[in-house]
Amino acid sequence: MNKTLQSLLLCSLVTVSFIHSAVEQNSQPSGYNKTTKRSRRRLSRAKTAQTAAPVLDKQETERMADLEQKCEPQVLRFDNQPTQADKTLCLFLNRLQFTQEGISTFFSQTFNRREYGAQFLPHNFSHLIQFLEYGKKAEQPHDYFDGVIRLFHTKLKSASFVNAAAFEAMLDKSTPFLADLLPQEKLSLWKDIKKLLWTNFRDNFSFLKQSPMAFFEDISDQLIQKIKLDVTTPDRLRATIMRFMGGSIDKLAWSPDDQIGTWESFKKIANQISLLYERGVINDPFDLNELYWSLIERYCFFLELTGSKLSLATVEKMKHDLNSGALTWLQIEEQEEGLETKSERLIQALIETEAKIRVFKEGVLTEILPY
Repeated sequence: MNKTLQSLLLCSLVTVSFIHSAVEQNSQPSGYNKTTKRSRRRLSRAKTAQTAAPVLDKQETERMADLEQKCEPQVLRFDNQPTQADKTLCLFLNRLQFTQEGISTFFSQTFNRREYGAQFLPHNFSHLIQFLEYGKKAEQPHDYFDGVIRLFHTKLKSASFVNAAAFEAMLDKSTPFLADLLPQEKLSLWKDIKKLLWTNFRDNFSFLKQSPMAFFEDISDQLIQKIKLDVTTPDRLRATIMRFMGGSIDKLAWSPDDQIGTWESFKKIANQISLLYERGVINDPFDLNELYWSLIERYCFFLELTGSKLSLATVEKMKHDLNSGALTWLQIEEQEEGLETKSERLIQALIETEAKIRVFKEGVLTEILPY
């Protein structure tokens, strides 16, 4: 009886081991599974992007632009009697003072205000640019820039939209800073390591003979710092930039009153993304493609909501741009064969938009083609 129990126990252990091994093997992601997950993530992002309507209030946008041009934050001087909201937003336009007291005041009296993240930041990234300018002037390390972008990325979570024009302006001004921080061509890490080893052996050979273990521990510390400086920290900064850009693009908003201006804005942002890739700030083609898809899905959602407010001339200009092949970034290959391409997605959106415009002009609105 004991032998029978032992045999059963042994069989059970073998079976459990076999099942566990099989489960582990099946759980390993194959190349196909990885690309499938990427595709699903893209679809999920497109759905998430629809949580906030990508439609700007033209009057609100013009009011913000007028405030920036006319008001004097230090004295609160206005042409007309301002509202309390205008006074608050105007005070947000104060330039930063990069002293301990100045930064503390900015955080306590401006950045921490609910209106700053909900109403001001979506229209104005001037403080982010000022932080970047100061960082370059003061020769701050990568960690500084990583912290700054994380700070504004977190604050932007409270906004329901991002003004596309403000995002354009921010990319225009920040790209040179980021390109200097993350240059595309650098001395290879291997050459840097060889130089570090050679210098240590040449200058500290007597130390090596006296204390070999301490010598190699010192070299190890130097190598760790070198890898952290040239690889780990820059890669973390790139990841932070990707999250900030992806989160902002998923909230982009345009005003249909701008007509073809919305399309020009869309193209300009796409070109700015391309420039970031060319300059080495974005160094992964999958990340590049992901940003393009985020931008396309956001603009297509804008067309879906406001298409009937656009003119046929605007749609014709969009179609001409797509047919001309001038938008070279649309030709970047997808992650898998058979997936809908970026051009196909835009063409389908324009077909639906044109149909809505024609139906609206005829005065016939249906559930199939809603206004």
